[in-house]
Amino acid sequence: MKPHKHHGRRLNPGVILLACGLGLAGATASAQWMDGENLARVCDPGQQGHVFRPGMCSGYIMAAMDLDEDLTARGVITKPLFCMPEDVPISRVTAEVTGYIKTHPERRDESAGWLVIDALGAAYPCKD
Repeated sequence: MKPHKHHGRRLNPGVILLACGLGLAGATASAQWMDGENLARVCDPGQQGHVFRPGMCSGYIMAAMDLDEDLTARGVITKPLFCMPEDVPISRVTAEVTGYIKTHPERRDESAGWLVIDALGAAYPCKD
């Protein structure tokens, strides 16, 4: 496997983050903009009393994917934190992330960005 790409299209992280921020305009303030609990709320339609927002969920996950790619390309990190095949649909990636959050409830108060990175690293590890 090689580092992930988004099928030749570059997503604009600023637009994604703006859209995510607008989606959270009514959310309660916390120490972090998005923690694992909030990400679980917007990504999992099966949770009682939670607001499922699939666009916000996939946008947040894709922004984390872009960040890993950009940090590697700029030399900030020496190798990608995960290596996803190019043909993985976002629905599967979302399922990987929500599954990871479900199996690690003790981490729900942590940064959602790191949870996404850790989930994708577990699902799509890079070969050394």
